[in-house]
Amino acid sequence: MNLFFRCTSLLAFLSGCSSVPTVIAPLDDADVTPLKSEKLAVSYQLIAKRINYLETLYRVLWLEAKTSSQDFSSIFPADQELTGHVVARLREQSFHSDSVYDLVGMNIIDAANQANARSTLQSVVFNHPSIPGTKILPAELFFSDAPKQPEFMVLSQTLRAQGYRYLMQLTAMDIYGNAIGYGMVVVAATPNIRIVDLQTNKVIWNKNITQSAHYQLGGDLMKLAESDMAKTREGLKEGIGKWNFSALLGLSLEPAP
Repeated sequence: MNLFFRCTSLLAFLSGCSSVPTVIAPLDDADVTPLKSEKLAVSYQLIAKRINYLETLYRVLWLEAKTSSQDFSSIFPADQELTGHVVARLREQSFHSDSVYDLVGMNIIDAANQANARSTLQSVVFNHPSIPGTKILPAELFFSDAPKQPEFMVLSQTLRAQGYRYLMQLTAMDIYGNAIGYGMVVVAATPNIRIVDLQTNKVIWNKNITQSAHYQLGGDLMKLAESDMAKTREGLKEGIGKWNFSALLGLSLEPAP
């Protein structure tokens, strides 16, 4: 099996492609063209502050999967850091975007994130095929409805009062570090991107997407944890840097990732 096929297969099962139905975006023929001219707030949330390690061991007559996980909540401020990378990428593509962390108080953000986490976890039904006890993010259909929790409404009203027309919410379950052979290590996450029109409280667009990067680390997954997870953080940033938001939204003729 060649390396390209193995990397592609890996990312496919991480995103649940074989079992998760898809939703065509934009939703209900919504007009997404104002996204390039209106103010856009951005939030990225990892539900579980955890990296799941998966290593494929090649035995003589079979393959064996070795799994483990690490909580990184005390060393990696993932939500705020990843939100900043998404904002930077959007600005590179001429979107008028800002991080919610620069716009509203942490109490409002924390409350909205906790409500989103509860709702998402209640809707998780897919088990990860190779990592026991780990769930896969719900299908896109789950994210087609705008959040209705009181905590989200406070966030929405606060952003709208500051002149923001849209909120881009990115939600991922957790992070994966995978040793796939030939010394290659993949860092990946599979967030859903949901865009809410704050004037109507309707979701106008949503899509599950993969963010990933691969490195030649001699197959050593523990190198992803060194120096406060520097390589993991670099990989997640690199994955976001590959996203072409204009193409994803159908606002350009360039191919989407």
